[in-house]
Amino acid sequence: MKKIFTFSLLFIFILSMHTYAEPEIKIIGDIKNQEVLRFEIPQALGDPQLTKEQITSLPKDPKVLHENIHTVYDVLQYMISSGYCATSGDTKIKEGDFSWSFNRPGERTIIENKGNCGATANMVNYLLKGDYEEVGFINYSDLNGGHIYNYIKQDNKYYIIDFLQYPLTGYGKLHMNIRELNNLEEYPELCKKDYTHDEFGGLKLIVAYTAQDQIPIAYKIEQESKGFMYFPTGSNINVLYDTPSEDTTAKFIDKPAKVPCWNFYENTADIKIYIDGRLSSLKGLKLIKECIYIRLLDAGKLLKTDEVYFDEEKKEIIIIKENKIVGIPLKGKIIHVNDKEKIMQAESLVIDNKTVSPLEDIVEALGFTFDWNKTQNVIKINKK
Repeated sequence: MKKIFTFSLLFIFILSMHTYAEPEIKIIGDIKNQEVLRFEIPQALGDPQLTKEQITSLPKDPKVLHENIHTVYDVLQYMISSGYCATSGDTKIKEGDFSWSFNRPGERTIIENKGNCGATANMVNYLLKGDYEEVGFINYSDLNGGHIYNYIKQDNKYYIIDFLQYPLTGYGKLHMNIRELNNLEEYPELCKKDYTHDEFGGLKLIVAYTAQDQIPIAYKIEQESKGFMYFPTGSNINVLYDTPSEDTTAKFIDKPAKVPCWNFYENTADIKIYIDGRLSSLKGLKLIKECIYIRLLDAGKLLKTDEVYFDEEKKEIIIIKENKIVGIPLKGKIIHVNDKEKIMQAESLVIDNKTVSPLEDIVEALGFTFDWNKTQNVIKINKK
């Protein structure tokens, strides 16, 4: 969102303006993950349902994580174990007199394993949707831009949680307490205490809502100094605070005609693969971050391997072709080629419950050459 997403330094500065009591360590159930216990999560938000080891073993598959993570405690366990990082930046689209701000949806944020405030709030909303009475968003605006985080309703209480603060402070002891409220209308005064708005002309607007992902927001380019205040027509939002005396209230306009495309992977339909000069009919490649992924069973068919199977003990998918035995790990980048270790360019991923791995690493491990002409969208694979 606008200027706020040079946000990391700003937020650390905000945290430094407050004094936080040393949280009392409470043992929740029989799972003693001290990294999470120090955050003093209210009991009403639930006990952990997974051990640290179980969390660590989960793949970065959004569907699998949604099916297995059901409490705030386990979300924080996952963020710590996966090394989830705080970043700055949103996607801006200018149309007419307005500049719109969009953030990555929850599923894509899990794949990226990093995000700003909006993307992080989307991820938490995706993981915990349906696990509490209500999971939603808090969005405030001041002259510096704004900030987005989550609220959770449980047992007729509202809990305000800014999940981005945890990676911003290195998952350390310096963190903002989770706020417990009887209703959301109590929150504006606490928001003024928790965040330093006076530096940016004071708090202008706070809204709360439930949605699949953060509702895009906009400001009028010629009135940038008023902060974000425009929402897409038809948005169902609850205005908790506004400043009508300054003409800063929630307003509604049509959503821009052009919006970001958040596909998990780019379209690879036009990529042609030639094996020893012959065009392959293989479909279903995934292009993610300049790396082409393929299902290992499809790789076996493409390269006419002798056998593909899963080694339960090694937790590797084994591909055998002639005198080559290649072990592809489900987690990590170390690939075994005839018991010798090599480093893959990227880890395997699980997408739609199917494991995909970097095609180039598999091809070269099995003794082929790999040449990808990105300009022509052509991959040539040949025997050495």
